[in-house]
Amino acid sequence: MSLPVGEFQWLGTINHTLLSIEALRHRAIPILGIAFIGDENRETQRIIGKLGGVPTLGRLPLLPELSAEALGRAFRNNFDFASFGEMSA
Repeated sequence: MSLPVGEFQWLGTINHTLLSIEALRHRAIPILGIAFIGDENRETQRIIGKLGGVPTLGRLPLLPELSAEALGRAFRNNFDFASFGEMSA
């Protein structure tokens, strides 16, 4: 089973994410990809994907209302669930 890594995008995100990827790999834990959380920062996402060698799963925006419906809608609008199966295969 592969794990997704979720990351908020703020100061230190690149360093923290790359260290998390390294720690998971060191422990032989498969990584499904990175799920970003918050405002989009394309350059940060690009750098993490390139240097970390992991796919981007999507980006979950900050939600003004946290409910099952709002969260489900945000995931449906921002993630391609078909690619999750392809990545773990």
